[in-house]
Amino acid sequence: MQLSFDLFNDELVTLNLSNNHLQLEPWELTLNEFLSMSEWKAFPDPEAKGEYKNNYVMQKPDGKKWPSGWIGKFRSEEQAKKTFHQEQIYYKLLWNADVQDRVLADYPKLLDVKRSIDSFMNRVHIGTGDYIRIELPERNEFFNPIDFPMFSRTSQRGFVKHYNLYNSTDVTAYTLFSPSEIACIALSKQLNKYGFSEQYRPNMINYHFNYIFKSSNRVPVRYQIPIDFDSEGNATSYESYEGITTYSFAYGEPIVEYQIDEETTTHLLLPSQVIAYQKNVDHWIDICEADFE
Repeated sequence: MQLSFDLFNDELVTLNLSNNHLQLEPWELTLNEFLSMSEWKAFPDPEAKGEYKNNYVMQKPDGKKWPSGWIGKFRSEEQAKKTFHQEQIYYKLLWNADVQDRVLADYPKLLDVKRSIDSFMNRVHIGTGDYIRIELPERNEFFNPIDFPMFSRTSQRGFVKHYNLYNSTDVTAYTLFSPSEIACIALSKQLNKYGFSEQYRPNMINYHFNYIFKSSNRVPVRYQIPIDFDSEGNATSYESYEGITTYSFAYGEPIVEYQIDEETTTHLLLPSQVIAYQKNVDHWIDICEADFE
């Protein structure tokens, strides 16, 4: 039987590696555990030639090579395994995975990232209404979950910028992850936690919305913006507008141009806001939220 010992929060933590350690992924092991496992091997690729010599590959316990290919050039196997382990944890956090604190204890800055994500998740409140409330230091922000692009990080960044969320996260981990990235990760994890990725079709793959508003510019549209909410996330009042769409590469979503006091202004159009669009002259097609789910 093989035991691994680590100190975390001034307590001795042991992990029995005798049964399931060969099935654990690198981000499920502490650095000491990963380094002590001879089944994970890092070595220079014997097939690399010329300038590509000394590029290391990682071999898994089942004897297969890590699928992403070369992991970099290193002076030793230990250095290769240390770098590989840290990078795997970094990318797991970046793409919404849960990593245990005992594993992150070897990387204080990454532990700060996780705590910042957890802190932002605690700001997201899901009630019985159609809108989700985000509790920010100086205000509450509400959004409809069908508007959140669950599977597109690029669109998520535009969404976070639109709602001005990226300056509202806890400033502890910005040296590794931007405030915008922390907000994107936290929102994705919280909505997944409550099953919204299964209940709603995110607008990145919403073909109806994409076909109408993303495949062509200058589409006349009527839409409404909720301005007041109750504590459960129900919209209690709206403002209605009419404008013409134009595509925004910055947001990955259509922008509406509309007139206020004879001045042209713009608004990011989201699926839950659409009331109707004009297909032909004098022919408006009414749609409801269900059309975009």
